[in-house]
Amino acid sequence: GTSVDAWRLGKPLLEEAIRLLPGDPRAPLALGEQARAHREFDTALRGFRETIRLDPRQTSPYTSFFTLCSRAGRWDVAREALEGWTKAHPEVVQAHVTLGEVHLRRARFYAARQAYERALELDPEEPSAHVGLGFVALEEERSSVALEHAERAAKRASLQVRERLLAMRGVALTRQGKHMEALADLEVGLRCEPLPRGVAEAYLCGLFWKRGDRKSLEALERGVFGGLNPGRDKMLWADYFWRRGEHGKAFDALLRGRRLDPDEPDLCVMAARFSLSWGRPHNPRRALDWVRAGVGVWPDDENARFMVQAAVAHARLFQYDKSSRLLELAKQEHPTRQSVYKNEADLGNRMEDYPRAIAAGLRALELEPTDPYTMALLADAYMGQSKPAEALKWLERSYERIPSNGAIVVSRGLARFDTGDFEGARADLELARKDPGARDRHEFKLLEAHLLAREGKLEGEVRERLRDIASQKRFRWAQPRAAALLQGE
Repeated sequence: GTSVDAWRLGKPLLEEAIRLLPGDPRAPLALGEQARAHREFDTALRGFRETIRLDPRQTSPYTSFFTLCSRAGRWDVAREALEGWTKAHPEVVQAHVTLGEVHLRRARFYAARQAYERALELDPEEPSAHVGLGFVALEEERSSVALEHAERAAKRASLQVRERLLAMRGVALTRQGKHMEALADLEVGLRCEPLPRGVAEAYLCGLFWKRGDRKSLEALERGVFGGLNPGRDKMLWADYFWRRGEHGKAFDALLRGRRLDPDEPDLCVMAARFSLSWGRPHNPRRALDWVRAGVGVWPDDENARFMVQAAVAHARLFQYDKSSRLLELAKQEHPTRQSVYKNEADLGNRMEDYPRAIAAGLRALELEPTDPYTMALLADAYMGQSKPAEALKWLERSYERIPSNGAIVVSRGLARFDTGDFEGARADLELARKDPGARDRHEFKLLEAHLLAREGKLEGEVRERLRDIASQKRFRWAQPRAAALLQGE
């Protein structure tokens, strides 16, 4: 016979065993596992509930219960049950860990943190709790903290926990630009069920970086990212198109995903981020529309990332007061989210409030010491204060982490010019010239003009570009420098 036949015959026998052995947790656990395998949600739920009632310290029922609810999308049932179990059995580590998993899956990151930290109070080396806190740290854009949790989790990780551990570590390494190291971890992490947040995106990023867009496309078409909801699947396609520069197709994929899965808030996060990019789609007002759409489906107590995106959009629209209020609110509600302080540093630079920018940038680096973009923001603030030597220190550190970033290279060239290293400045200009995005930046035009002016060749198209910079206050400290060059100072 088939497994279905065996289940049809075995189910009444398991029910009878539960009746005859009312204190034995093995029979209800077997009933739950078999019912889960045959997609009988209510029967499986009853089996796991009874198992946990009889033996709340056993680990496997919690894991199976979580997988059951995940497959069925019944997060309401999972949260209600686990909150009850953690209150009834506060000494059981696995109950807190599993509650953290449910919160993490539903994007309630701070509730997840509380559950994992409670588990670590009971067992400071519990590997699943460290992995969970690693994922929370990734949501806060703190990849260094995530890697610290990965190291601690590795000491006691079982095979099942190890898959999630490698998935988390792979995402953290990707965030730090270590794609070669990350891919091996992520290939193992793809086995996780359900697939943790960010793993598929990180794997696709690694494939694109290491093997090119063809391999990325093959992975998408093969469907190697199993178990994703329709919204997240379309997000992967959007990410693929965006990396290829096909921005229209990227937004089309997100819109299709929104129609298929209107309750997936990360769709709106990605669309707002794309809308705020400095390429052709740069559209802060459109970003605000996506933020408003996302807030409607995001947990009320987890709106920090939308606050930050809205703050960035308002800053790009020169609405600095609105941007500042949103960032202050985000800091009060989520004081450990690194992007809040990083974007406050950017806002401080835009407002020419350089002490504020420096204070916020240093706080952001306390939360994530490896972030090269925060280092670049600090350099920008020091350039605004006419301290090129200080700026150069931060730009050198930033360049060590992202040497392919033309914007960092050209900013370093300006700092080198201002410290009298003209040959270094010229080398950076030529290096940045290879990056089309860098060539469009006002810093590139300013550096080029400075070097030409030293040779007495400041004329024609270069002078026109300087006039453009000198006429717009949005270029901040670069504006008076361009005006001075035009006047021959």
